[in-house]
Amino acid sequence: INVEANPNLITLFQQQRPEDINLNVGVAPERGTFDFYFIDDWSGRNTFNREAAEGFVRENPEFQIQKIEPIAVVTLEEIIREHSGGRFPDLLTLDVEGLDIAILRAMTFDQGKPTIICVEALSGGGTDSSVPLTSLLGDRGYLLYVRTVGNLIFIRRDIAEKLGVVATRA
Repeated sequence: INVEANPNLITLFQQQRPEDINLNVGVAPERGTFDFYFIDDWSGRNTFNREAAEGFVRENPEFQIQKIEPIAVVTLEEIIREHSGGRFPDLLTLDVEGLDIAILRAMTFDQGKPTIICVEALSGGGTDSSVPLTSLLGDRGYLLYVRTVGNLIFIRRDIAEKLGVVATRA
């Protein structure tokens, strides 16, 4: 299941990944509509996070916010219920420019848990959410396996123990 808020990109998902479920919505802690800030039509610079968009423009004066458009948002659990038979896939990748913690906090994991969660820890404006993400997911039964440049990869603790995986530091 691919979720892409940018209406300019969803056609590419449908062309390149026709066997997948491709949803043109955003993900948020609750269903509704959020303003989506377009720096350009195609890049990952576009975001629901106003502060991130404004911070990026401030740090990169050659860019500006081109437009702001309302985009529908749904919860991750709604997506799983409606498009995955109520069962989480083994891998959850979350990159929502600063909403990652709020989305994960809102999840009850009533529909099971993904085996691996990859979540963006560095978002616009240089914000590093590593410590709160590690704490939140640790409380939810996950072990921090590795940090890449901007992402943290967590493994469900019961699986990590079976594999002999040791936690790393945020």
